[in-house]
Amino acid sequence: MFSLQTTFVLDEERKSYVLRVAGKIHRGFRSHLSNFYLKDREGNTNAEPPKIYQHYISKDEWSAFVSKRSDPAFVVSD
Repeated sequence: MFSLQTTFVLDEERKSYVLRVAGKIHRGFRSHLSNFYLKDREGNTNAEPPKIYQHYISKDEWSAFVSKRSDPAFVVSD
């Protein structure tokens, strides 16, 4: 699995900043996937990863993402 900490050599003083920014960007990307690609217009869950991200997201990763986002514990109730 990809790890930012093992892929890049970071100074200790910049490490926490880089990881914090990367976490924010990753969280935003997950939200983008949920808002635009998780369900189609009829509200059905997409079984396949979005074509635009097929090279980055495997079918197994997409399935895990869909199951996590579909879990009632994850969904915010009004």
